[in-house]
Amino acid sequence: MALHKLFGRYKTNKQKCILCGYVKTSPNVFNNHAFALYNIQVRTAVFGRKKLFFPKYKRKAVPHYKKKEYMFSNETLNSLSHGQDWITRIRTSEHRGKTFYRQHPLRTFQRLWSDILGYHLWLPVSDHALQKIQIAGSLDRYILCTDKKNLASRLGEHLRYVLLRALERKEDEIIKQVLNGDQQFLPIAYQIVLRQERDEHNALKRRNKKLREIYGHKVPSVDDWTRKELQKRVQMIQTGQLSQIMPKEPPLWKQLVPFFEAQHSPQKSTIDASASSTSQPIHESK
Repeated sequence: MALHKLFGRYKTNKQKCILCGYVKTSPNVFNNHAFALYNIQVRTAVFGRKKLFFPKYKRKAVPHYKKKEYMFSNETLNSLSHGQDWITRIRTSEHRGKTFYRQHPLRTFQRLWSDILGYHLWLPVSDHALQKIQIAGSLDRYILCTDKKNLASRLGEHLRYVLLRALERKEDEIIKQVLNGDQQFLPIAYQIVLRQERDEHNALKRRNKKLREIYGHKVPSVDDWTRKELQKRVQMIQTGQLSQIMPKEPPLWKQLVPFFEAQHSPQKSTIDASASSTSQPIHESK
């Protein structure tokens, strides 16, 4: 079929090609056969069911663990969805063409049990997050063991804070019971103390690493600090700034003896006076 019959409603004109300079009489759509070189992202007219040009680059979906908080919708942030957000779908029809719509994940309110808190929680949970909770074994394990990027929920971070504070209170109670003499929780308290010491050691290592990156030198350890402090004190003793022989003082119990004697002596005098007054004979009146 000739072009002027197919594109009869478009005007034809003579234009010179940019690359080869060939003069061609054709519709405006085919004026330049290097059309796609400088109009890559432009869509042309649709003739019937055929589209003459499609965009070369398409938008790719970003995975949820690479998204930031502002990229999620409020429904996802205020529920447990495990990073599952709405996606764009295309619905095609002959009379309307393509229509774009959003497909949201199915979320329902579920009644979930918390072992740490000791009561049930009504939470908005998606089907995908519910499967992850079943794989983890419980709600507490899912909240505490899931990474922040995979959780992708303000509600989940708030629940993590509440569970950690409840665990700290329970650990303090267990340690108090062991200190009071209860031997039943002794292995548990031992594990708690070991974990706390390990966390403190790891926090100190992270701090030293950060200071090393900032200042560019090795952070002094505890042994180096004690050695320098001892050297300073030895120099102060040698120069006479710090006396090495401390004055001898009496023990504390000897210092408190006169205080107690002064406090109890007036009571003794009053008692003696009252006893002497009662021992005097009473003279009868004539």
